[in-house]
Amino acid sequence: MRRFVVIMLILTGLSPYARANIAAPFGITGVAGDILSLKGDGEKLRIEKEILVLDLRENASDPEPCSATYRIVNPENTPVKSDLIFLSPEAHRISISIDGQAVSSVTKIIDINEIPWAREDEFPREIRTYTAEQFSLECPPGERKSIEVRFRLSPGWHNMSGRTGPTAPQAAHLLNLFRDDRGTQWYVYDLFASHTFKGGFSELELIVKTPGNATLLSNLDLMERPVPADIPSEKPYRLYAETFDEIPVELLDIKLMYPVEYNFLGVTAGYYGCHFPFDGRPVQWLTFSGSIDLYFLNHQLSCGIEGDPVNKAFNLCFLYTMYPPGKSDSFFGYLIDIRGGGGVLIDYVNDESIGFRIFAGLKFLVVTYELYYDFYPFIDDGSFRHGVGVRTSMAF
Repeated sequence: MRRFVVIMLILTGLSPYARANIAAPFGITGVAGDILSLKGDGEKLRIEKEILVLDLRENASDPEPCSATYRIVNPENTPVKSDLIFLSPEAHRISISIDGQAVSSVTKIIDINEIPWAREDEFPREIRTYTAEQFSLECPPGERKSIEVRFRLSPGWHNMSGRTGPTAPQAAHLLNLFRDDRGTQWYVYDLFASHTFKGGFSELELIVKTPGNATLLSNLDLMERPVPADIPSEKPYRLYAETFDEIPVELLDIKLMYPVEYNFLGVTAGYYGCHFPFDGRPVQWLTFSGSIDLYFLNHQLSCGIEGDPVNKAFNLCFLYTMYPPGKSDSFFGYLIDIRGGGGVLIDYVNDESIGFRIFAGLKFLVVTYELYYDFYPFIDDGSFRHGVGVRTSMAF
């Protein structure tokens, strides 16, 4: 059992593209969130406007492509001094400035129990602690300040929808793991400002930039806007923007659904197998086999060879494989499937006899196990040759 767990951990970490096909279909990698006031008089401040820009393009040239800009005012008759924190999943990719001047910050680990107004249902239950950057602010009475926080928002994945699942033949071939199939990426941003600033909140301007080939799903109704022509971009992207008079949701949830890309051509390579004839001939050990596979929907056509140099066996195979109908879950479809089929064999050693094969098997992880029955009814001397066998292979 331990070996199985270790193998699974290795396989699920093969590559960033592998995650879309074989990783757990649900997971959060990082949550960012608005500035909070936990110490001092910061809660007396009023946020006149917040401009939240979430640039979710992977080709964004800025190492800190996202920003949250707060235009605040001190409505009190006394100065306000406070320590503020900004929640960030990647503290090394965050910078803070006040009125255009960079300020220093200290990285802290914040437990949700340290947030007085926090409710359990407002936070993803998978995350109980947050990485935060703490900085200091002084605001004289009646004055306005502009706080800008720049950061990078890391995605998780949310491949719970069947649309991201491959068909069984696609899930079986390893080459599909290296296609540019990112499935559904998940971004989470906590809008805390309405809780922490008792001085009030006036306006939120939300701007979201996404790759041109991604479909946006959000718990907010965001309207797509024309992309400004005077702003250069390496790749086409989509722009969404909306303005709200208040904090619209506690937790901003954004999912980017990418088109599913697959190969439709693969290779199957056999490791070993054995054939047990029923006509008294010796057992044949299949030391090599390979085929080129063309697969579509839940069908696969294969053309290949298999042989045993020791017993001088060599077959040319034309096989058809049928998989279970319907879509395969992106996680379990990679782990296991069942299959069956049949095809034609040409034995080049025994006078080019034409035979037939029917088989059934299953794939577990990356290895396929098949049981088959071969029979040759058209032998020149009138005899009937047949036998059973087992073989293993790996689909690329």
